[in-house]
Amino acid sequence: MADPSSGEGGPSVLSALTASASRRYQHLLDKATPHVLRRWAGLALLALVYAARVWIVQGFYIVTYALAIYVLNLLIAFLSPQDDPEIQDLGSGAGPSLPTHSSDEFRPFVRRLPEFKFWYSITKAFCIAFVATFFSALDVPVFWPILLFYWLVLFTVTMKRQILHMIKYKYVPFSLGKQKSSPLLWLFESKHQFTLPSILLSAPMSSVSGIQGQILEVTVVGCSKLRDTELFSRQDPYVCLEYANTKLRTRTCTDGGKNPTFQEKFQIPLIEGLREFNVSVWNSNTFSADDLIGSGRVQLQKVLSQGYDDSSWPLQTRKSKFAGEVKFIMHFQNALQKPTAFSAPSAAPYLPTAPPPAYPPPYAPPHTPGAYPGVSPYTSYPPTVPPQYPTSTYPPPLPQQAYAPQSYPPTYPPQPYMQQYPPPPAQYYPPGPYPGSYPPPY
Repeated sequence: MADPSSGEGGPSVLSALTASASRRYQHLLDKATPHVLRRWAGLALLALVYAARVWIVQGFYIVTYALAIYVLNLLIAFLSPQDDPEIQDLGSGAGPSLPTHSSDEFRPFVRRLPEFKFWYSITKAFCIAFVATFFSALDVPVFWPILLFYWLVLFTVTMKRQILHMIKYKYVPFSLGKQKSSPLLWLFESKHQFTLPSILLSAPMSSVSGIQGQILEVTVVGCSKLRDTELFSRQDPYVCLEYANTKLRTRTCTDGGKNPTFQEKFQIPLIEGLREFNVSVWNSNTFSADDLIGSGRVQLQKVLSQGYDDSSWPLQTRKSKFAGEVKFIMHFQNALQKPTAFSAPSAAPYLPTAPPPAYPPPYAPPHTPGAYPGVSPYTSYPPTVPPQYPTSTYPPPLPQQAYAPQSYPPTYPPQPYMQQYPPPPAQYYPPGPYPGSYPPPY
């Protein structure tokens, strides 16, 4: 064994004392854990002492500003969930998601920063800031109203973003326990336990029953009006789909810009009771993390009931602003109601009722003369009119035909027909007898 008086036992004694002090300190922290009100009351007293110190010294505003920024970051972590729904699809081992419907299983709110660590970090920060007020080198002269105004603006913007995040994903950063139904509602449900489920629950369950394990075909057509996350170049978007444990990703559309096209087809196995999937569009970066363009949810009620859906779904940013649209074409073979818009049963009743026997007779002359009494003008018009027109239809104008080839072609320009027309009619109307140039007198 080493001699305690020698130098070799010094480090072991020091480490033993340090370990003992650490255990004692941790024991005191463990004892203070259940006393929530007392801990926060002591922190409030410490904050008042620090404020009085700054007020008396009239300085160390930079230290106070740094302390306020650090406390604001701790507050945001205290109000945020441990598993952020916006980045949950990126992690491979994502935990349970927050309940979004009243029928979901109750899950307590799990914070990113627990309450005890939140209190402990703030307490240490105030202690360090209080000790820093005794060093004049840290007292940098600055106009403190500017720092106060900037911190108030930063606090307002940060809290507004956090509140919008709570509203979008429907969670409250406080766990009050599972809500229980009132006695009157329990009495009504127990009294009508046989009629209430049959009326209210039978219809919705029948619309989604029997889809477990079946395949849903989803074609990612493309996006339109996407939010541009690049300043000097065209963005390279890609689409991610998440349905329960199924996670799919399209190829990256290089230089796709605001209107990329993918045309990629996926097959998703359905799960009973889950009638929506999440979609997110990202911009692929080479030297930094990918940027989220927008995200949204796609409902499956229409495709499960009708078998087809080609709608466009809106996307939103993290601040709940419009970020564009993404279009899918979804097919489901075992739909409850097949779409009737693409079938043609309406043409069948018109075929027998339309006049198909009336159309062939005009175009088929050998069948119509004996069947229709009034078809004789139709049959004689196409074949007989051309031969009867010059021969039998107009026999009287034969003298005109003899007159036309004899006098009209050769005598029209030079004959006195044009010479007699310009002179006044008084030269040949009063004599009565015609000059003889017109052979057939009346």
